[in-house]
Amino acid sequence: MSDKLKPCPWCGRHPSLETWSSGGMMRGVGCFNPNRRVTCMGRGRSPKEAADAWNARALVEVGNEIAPCPFCGSEPDAYEWTNKQGETRFVIECRSCNCRPMLISGTREEAVDVWNKRA
Repeated sequence: MSDKLKPCPWCGRHPSLETWSSGGMMRGVGCFNPNRRVTCMGRGRSPKEAADAWNARALVEVGNEIAPCPFCGSEPDAYEWTNKQGETRFVIECRSCNCRPMLISGTREEAVDVWNKRA
């Protein structure tokens, strides 16, 4: 199954299929790049459903604004978040398709640059 997975849309690395049993069976596909972790997961998904969610790709045009999610084409959520150390960060993630490329940066501009980058 894992040889049929598309590369990560942000960094181009090969993802892996994961299975968790905490709180119920959950399967997902993820790119575990130490700089930018990207996952598509869901409770009750079969390995095929997890792979299909990861392999979905929307046609997106990247401009100066925040580009749509590369998996489903939805508008991502963008917000400020304060961590436990009191540092404010900017987060961009897609909650529509349950593929969560959660990108955290120090500024909005950095987060948008990383989100809009496509491998």
